Parts: sequence; structure tokens; C-alpha cells
Amino acid sequence: MENINILIADDKREICESIEENLKIEFLKFDGIDPDKIIFQKAFTDHAYKHGCKLIDEGFSPDICIFDLVFNGDTGADLYKYCKINLKNKPIHLCIYTGTEKTFEKRKDAEIMASEYHGQVVIIPKPNISDVLFWFGNVLMKEFKYERKYEEEDPFDLL
Repeated sequence: MENINILIADDKREICESIEENLKIEFLKFDGIDPDKIIFQKAFTDHAYKHGCKLIDEGFSPDICIFDLVFNGDTGADLYKYCKINLKNKPIHLCIYTGTEKTFEKRKDAEIMASEYHGQVVIIPKPNISDVLFWFGNVLMKEFKYERKYEEEDPFDLL
């Protein structure tokens, strides 16, 4: 199994950490995933864009990204474009996980980008982490060919 590199960027550290912990739990639902092969990098603070760019410049090559839409003027869409350009258009799956934005123009730009990348980019409104995890599980199944584990016996049948 190759590494699965995940980049999370938000201006709030707590959100980045929460997303990471939720993804770690989601990985447990799949067969054949070695936890040592999952590499997380996080870019947080108001300068998440610059920190994310620095991680790319230092050689981190994400397969999956979860970005906030806006951090201090820059956007998750900007960071995604930076990744695509600097990683020679490598296929990267992106979830823009965003709150209600005051700047509809940035939201519109992200929606246009999502349509341009034909399914590699989705936009999910906060606080719907379950939708993010559903998207993430689909990426693991469709793109990485992992199979979801299913319990043989339902523990609730014993009640």
C-alpha cells in the first residue's frame, strides 16, 4: 500500500484537529489500510494558504485535501490551484468545507472550480462533518479501491 497523503487547511486549529480525528476513525471502517501509511499535514492560522503552499514547496504531495473556503483573504480554492500547478496536475480530491460566507464571489469561484474538476472537488457546508466523512469514504472506495468492513453480527440484534 502506498501512502495516502492528506492536507487539511483551516484558519482554526481546532477544526483541523477535529477533521483529522474524524478521518482516523473513518479509516478504521475499511479493510487493508495500514495506519502508518496515512500521512496528515495541517495548515492552520489566518495564514493557512501560505503554510499550505510551504508544505507543497517542501515536497508534501497530497492525495486528499479538506480546506476551508476563506482564510484571511486567500481561499481553499487558491490553495488547491497552487497544489495542482506545483504537483503537475496530479489528481487531488478536494472537499471545500465551508461556513456561510459573506463573500458570495469566493463561493461562486469555488463552485465554478468544482464543476471544472469533474468530481474531484466538492463543496460541503459546515457543520456537516457526516457529509465530509461520506465523501471521504467514497473517495477511499472509488479511487483507492478499499472495501468497507461490515460487521458479521449486528450487536443490536442481541437486545
